[in-house]
Amino acid sequence: MTKATAEERNRRAERRTAGFAVLDNKGRLALPKDIRGALGVHAGSTMAYV
Repeated sequence: MTKATAEERNRRAERRTAGFAVLDNKGRLALPKDIRGALGVHAGSTMAYV
C-alpha cells in the first residue's frame, strides 16, 4: 500500500467535513449559525470536542 500525499489526505478530510471555523485572536472559535442550530447550542452552552 502506498502512502497518501498530504493533498490526498486533505481532499478526503474535506469530503468528511461539514464546515470550517477559524480561531480569532483570543483563541475562540465562532460556529456558523446553521451549525449552532443543527447542534441545538446557544450562548452559554457547554460543548465537548474530540
